[in-house]
Amino acid sequence: MEKTELRKLIKKKRNTFSKNKLASLSDRIADNLFKLEELTFVKNVLIYVSTNVEVDTRKLILKFLEAGVNVYVPRVMDLGQGLMRFFKINSLEDLEPGCMKILEPKLDLEELDEASIDDSFCIIMPGLSFDKKGHRLGYGGGFYDRFNARVNPKLLKVALSFEFQLVDELIANEFDIDVDKVITEKEIINCK
Repeated sequence: MEKTELRKLIKKKRNTFSKNKLASLSDRIADNLFKLEELTFVKNVLIYVSTNVEVDTRKLILKFLEAGVNVYVPRVMDLGQGLMRFFKINSLEDLEPGCMKILEPKLDLEELDEASIDDSFCIIMPGLSFDKKGHRLGYGGGFYDRFNARVNPKLLKVALSFEFQLVDELIANEFDIDVDKVITEKEIINCK
């Protein structure tokens, strides 16, 4: 199936779920995320701020902050070039509506030095669809593929996904960067 068609199909499926149901599934996904052994060693997390139709990350952000983990959130710097940078936040108050009305960090915050990314970092990525090999279908802007191509390839890449977003196989192109783990409400998928 073409990426455009799959995007439409997943969005249609997603719209059949109530906000309460998505919230309940998000809580189960969060529980599974924190079962990841690798998170024990994570001191820095790069994480998106969810929209109301994605796996909820606001609670995750708060939990990471409470645990003393450094939290970095993306801000779109150039929409046409698919360029985003991560900024350190200390609370949800450090966010403001940004590109496409998605909450982003304010510009006066500390920007992440991408060269400093090591094995104490983890990135939690959004997406519309995933397969069990770690292939990811994003929203079409290429922001995360470009970011991951620039930084340490050993960066632990985790995707949060509702079970209905999983497909048998996604066709990846040469620029697509796979994830290491996919976390759903039912399972933790080790892709590599």
